[in-house]
Amino acid sequence: QTQAELGRLRALSPAELTVMREGADNTAELFRKHIALDREHADLVRQLRVEEDYSWRAIARWCSTVWGGPWGANQLAGLVICQKAAELLGQDFMAPPWN
Repeated sequence: QTQAELGRLRALSPAELTVMREGADNTAELFRKHIALDREHADLVRQLRVEEDYSWRAIARWCSTVWGGPWGANQLAGLVICQKAAELLGQDFMAPPWN
């Protein structure tokens, strides 16, 4: 069954990849505009990401559930939340220990 599923996959064209990238960029920018964190939130996000090894998707799900955000488990929302938290703490979310 897995081989049959793989057989249905096709390579995306450069144009299709561009459309997908632009959509992701627009979505991430929307999250950057509408998700706000304070220092307490940043500390909590750091604990979840660094100490409890939450993925970006798990961060988004947790924050959406606890804070009442509409983004659910959107991975881009989790990325933005981690980015904002790290910046508030003077850290780089793409560098250790964040990533």
